[in-house]
Amino acid sequence: MRLWFRHLPQAIATAGAVCVLLACSGVAVVRAQGPGGPIGPDPTQVRAELERTDQLLQRAHEVVQASGNPRAVEQLQFARQSQDVAWNQFNLARYRIAFDATLRARDQAERAIRLAQQQGDQEQHARRAVEDASRALERTQQCAGDAPSENQRRMLELAQQQVGQAQEALQQMRWEVALGLAQQVLNTVRLVCSQQPCPRVGEMLDDVQRLYDRAAHDVPSDDARTRDILDRAHELVDRGREALQRGACDAAFMQARQARDMILRALRSHEGEPDAAAVDRAIDATAAFIETVTQRVPAESGAAR
Repeated sequence: MRLWFRHLPQAIATAGAVCVLLACSGVAVVRAQGPGGPIGPDPTQVRAELERTDQLLQRAHEVVQASGNPRAVEQLQFARQSQDVAWNQFNLARYRIAFDATLRARDQAERAIRLAQQQGDQEQHARRAVEDASRALERTQQCAGDAPSENQRRMLELAQQQVGQAQEALQQMRWEVALGLAQQVLNTVRLVCSQQPCPRVGEMLDDVQRLYDRAAHDVPSDDARTRDILDRAHELVDRGREALQRGACDAAFMQARQARDMILRALRSHEGEPDAAAVDRAIDATAAFIETVTQRVPAESGAAR
């Protein structure tokens, strides 16, 4: 018992040192919390955050101005208003309010940038679709020849009118309208030369085109590697249509299949590794696709083998 009392002062001293250490650590943690912690925001750090937001707003202004997206412009205006509030509150030494306002401005600026970038992707998609429709109309005019039937002439005039409307929609930045009109052109010109050889292969190319449209919409514009795969797939679709117009069914079929495989590879690269259920669905879809292709391609064609 006497030995226990002998070591008591040392134990108390050790415990006191531990408590002091924990208390100091607690203070360090509080200070590490940054603006808004129990000790209050640091004016120097708040100013640095405000200046970071100013830089982001400058970048957002350049991106939004290039896109011309009205929603992005509106969102950027909100961001500027929030940043004005932040600087006013900072000058009044209300650092916590200034910090919250500049974070809000930053979120709004980033949202404006995202809207502007989406606009750019949709614009590119619409312009490419209208270009495809214009080329399809030119090929169909060649297919119809110098003396088209009355029905063919009416459909060609309708398609020409639709192309003009689609180009006008592009000028007005009505991207969805332009896309819809471009699809109408493709549907119209398909009827003009419906007697072309292997019409089912033309439907296959249309299916691949729709798959490409989905991929072009889903893949971010800054994913250069995947975008390059999609561009090469689109070139294959164009060559497939040209081969179909020449009556080269085998070549058109091969181009459609290669383009489809490339687009699917690009989608897998973008979306990541599929789970087991997705693999099962893909196998079923491929089996159905093969069965459909077997029905579409003439038995005498080399592609059927």
